[in-house]
Amino acid sequence: MKEKEIALLYSGGLDTTYSAICLEKSFEKIHLLTFDNGFCLNPLASEKHVRILKAKYGKTRFVHTIIDIKGIFKRLKEDIRQKRSACGSPLFFDLCCRFSMESGAVVYCLKNHIRYISDGANPETQGQMFIQQRRYIEETDRFFRHYGIKPWRNYEILKRRGDTSNVLREAGFDTGIRWLKYLGITTQFFTQPFCMRAPVAFLFTSDLRKLPIVKRFGLSEDTAIRLRSSIEESAHSFIRENVPQPEESGKR
Repeated sequence: MKEKEIALLYSGGLDTTYSAICLEKSFEKIHLLTFDNGFCLNPLASEKHVRILKAKYGKTRFVHTIIDIKGIFKRLKEDIRQKRSACGSPLFFDLCCRFSMESGAVVYCLKNHIRYISDGANPETQGQMFIQQRRYIEETDRFFRHYGIKPWRNYEILKRRGDTSNVLREAGFDTGIRWLKYLGITTQFFTQPFCMRAPVAFLFTSDLRKLPIVKRFGLSEDTAIRLRSSIEESAHSFIRENVPQPEESGKR
């Protein structure tokens, strides 16, 4: 028996689209949430794979929403900016961006009474940066559970990027410009939003991250979790401000 609804943090890229076709087996409706932090070019690019999902599995199975997170992103960046010197890494931008997505997703789930949530996290293929590392993912899951939203990771985590591409190609999805993978560059230029800060993140996810000068400015999982904890109350405040609160008992 399928569960009813789940939200999926959805970029339109390989891992999130693979997650979408896996979740289709377990849920009646999947809410695909794409985010615009103000630095993204063409957030609507994610609709390319959404159209294929709807054509393949049914128009009513997927709901695609672009969520504006500029406000919470700006707030978290301001909160952490003074701590930037403590971590010494430009990746504080990515930490704030991801946390903003999670906060926007919680607001969406609470407003729409959605009890499950997922994403395309895959430590096996994308574990170079803290966002895709296991203990950081556990912090993400803890944040969702705080609001009664259950993280769902009951799908096969593929161990090679090529396996993900093969599954999607067999299902009828365009997996992008294949030769770019040999340069360590995403092949999903035209199916997901492109962040103007992506070249910075690329330094820390490609083999260039092994260079001493690049490694010096990385962000360890421990430091990322500590910085995340320092701005978590701002995320909670944003959610309280944007989700209608039940009236106090006895209030007319």
